[in-house]
Amino acid sequence: MKTIPPLPPEGDFRVENLIRDAVPEVLAHQDAGRFFAWMREHIADYMSPNMLAEAGPGNIPAFAYVMGRDLWNALPLPHNRYRPEAVPEPGRNDPCPCGSGTKYKHCCDRVPHIPLSSDLIWPVVLDAMDKPQREAAVRSGALPRQALIVLASQMLAEHRTAEAVKLLEPLLLPQPVAHDDVMELAFDTLCDAYEKLGRRRKKNTLIETVLAKTPRSPLRGGAWQRRTVINMDQHDLAAARETFHHAQQDDPEDPALGVLEVELLLAEHKPDTARERAEFFVRQLRRRGLPEDQPPLSFLIRMAHDPVGTMSDLALEQAGEAGRGLRDWIKSVSARPLPKYRLTDVESLPPRTDGDLIDSLIEKGIPAEEAHRAVKQLQLDIPPMENPAPPGNETKESPLHCLLAPPALVALEKNWHEIFPLSKPFSMQEDPFNDAYAWDPAAERRWTAFLQKHPACFDSLDILDDLATAVLQHEQVGLPWLDQEMLLPLLRRAEAIIAAAIGHSRSAHLDWAWQDNRPALRSLARIALVVQHARPEEALRAAEALLRFNRNDNHGYRALVICLWLKSGEDRKAAELAARFPDDQMAETAYGSALALFRLDRRREADRQLRKAVADLPKVAAYLLRDKVRKPAIEGGLYTLGGDDQAWLYREEMRPVWTATPGALDWLREVHTNSLPPRSSRKSGRSRRQVS
Repeated sequence: MKTIPPLPPEGDFRVENLIRDAVPEVLAHQDAGRFFAWMREHIADYMSPNMLAEAGPGNIPAFAYVMGRDLWNALPLPHNRYRPEAVPEPGRNDPCPCGSGTKYKHCCDRVPHIPLSSDLIWPVVLDAMDKPQREAAVRSGALPRQALIVLASQMLAEHRTAEAVKLLEPLLLPQPVAHDDVMELAFDTLCDAYEKLGRRRKKNTLIETVLAKTPRSPLRGGAWQRRTVINMDQHDLAAARETFHHAQQDDPEDPALGVLEVELLLAEHKPDTARERAEFFVRQLRRRGLPEDQPPLSFLIRMAHDPVGTMSDLALEQAGEAGRGLRDWIKSVSARPLPKYRLTDVESLPPRTDGDLIDSLIEKGIPAEEAHRAVKQLQLDIPPMENPAPPGNETKESPLHCLLAPPALVALEKNWHEIFPLSKPFSMQEDPFNDAYAWDPAAERRWTAFLQKHPACFDSLDILDDLATAVLQHEQVGLPWLDQEMLLPLLRRAEAIIAAAIGHSRSAHLDWAWQDNRPALRSLARIALVVQHARPEEALRAAEALLRFNRNDNHGYRALVICLWLKSGEDRKAAELAARFPDDQMAETAYGSALALFRLDRRREADRQLRKAVADLPKVAAYLLRDKVRKPAIEGGLYTLGGDDQAWLYREEMRPVWTATPGALDWLREVHTNSLPPRSSRKSGRSRRQVS
């Protein structure tokens, strides 16, 4: 009787390599005898020297037969409608098929079998097929859906994304063939593939198809989760919360909901609640028996300890660790006391010539040629205002002020600009004036080392401004956890320094024209921009300070402030602010002024202002009056003055306020109708609008 060694340990027998090479051989001939001959010839190629020595030459045919039969019996054959054509097991007393001359029960019956599953076999089979064979297999209906998904995932990992899309689309479009967990995995994989190919529209179409054509199920729950992520990316947190509730209702047992809810809470700037919910989901998944080293439990355990830090760690890992040094430095210096900046009347300072200003710009990293051009255009950059102060508060004669850093910081800033690669942004732009990149590894090491050597950099408005510019260059910028750990601590530090220097002064006038004021004003503007969706009260505070200090409002934050004041019923303040900009072409100012006056029952002024607004921006009125409108194309944060995009954006933001104001829409409809030319004088046909 032969002594048969046990199933070899992993590494001694290369099963996956054998399967990968055997499948094309089977598909090429679909002949059992030919395949068994191939196995006898090649089986030793997949056995380690240790295994060959243990088995001995006499046992090689036995391994070839048993493992060959395991493989053959698991492989789907095209000529058999993609089903296996099994070779039956010999009788125990039959001669052993391996050719040993002994009975089967004394020979190959004792050889261990290879554990094979369709999930392991089918992806290899599909990958070995040519395109027509694969399409025929998919059409046959014999294919396990799980096998298609596994193969598609492998294709994604190998950057064969278009092939993965062709595999999965028939499962989900024009409508899903099923609605279970397997289809949810197919849906997720196809969404990832569309994302890799940049096909956002097709991804959105897929999501809407699943939501419209699928009943309550894991598949539709997955689509609601995808819609939630999209809403979060678009900073529409109210919509994200609503779609998340739909996801909970459709598939309440999905473990991924825990991670998504914690991410949503972080986007809403609720880290304490996020930690509590992470702890809840950890307890829940442990009760279900999920191993602690398996996602999503392992991830939620980290989130329960430090949700913001965990998410920022993930973002920094994805960015190749760019930014970790800055994040850790911010944490190390966060407890520093505030420096003592001085609020100074600019008239008390030595007069500055154009040469002085040019030198100052060059010191801050702006190239000399551009510094000369910037000084020449400085006055054009700041248009005059007819009435720069709100009635009864400030006067035109109020002096201009400048925030001056302590002398020690001035010297530190000069050294900083010698090693920091970015120049200051020009005017109200966010990007640096030069084309340098702060996160180049060599550059990042230099300026991060400077920060570590000089903790007082956290006291400088100038350096904080530069660091915020660098963060806005980071490839992961916009993720709420990165904003919370890197960008907002820098901006809030600047805000605290400004508040400490100005105190309760209502007459401080930090004009944008004075270069030394720009880091402070830019920091306030950036706070309002970053938190306007998640923390409107903080955005309003920063924007109000910006408007108080910089009367010209070069950044245009009057739009945000007027809208927020109208939403909270601060109609008088909205009217007074709008009055400072009587010829403004921003819809928020023009229409906001009219609405504020209407709500204050100052009807004559309101009528005059609304007629002017409708005459200047007629599309805004038309969009406000419609119950439903189609979203026009919108490029980034820009819009065309008087265009459909400007009208749609204002409608999205403020139509609920107009609708909630009794009589406001009827009043608008009357003014808008009266402003239209007589029907007989209207031009027929279509006109072309040029977008500037």
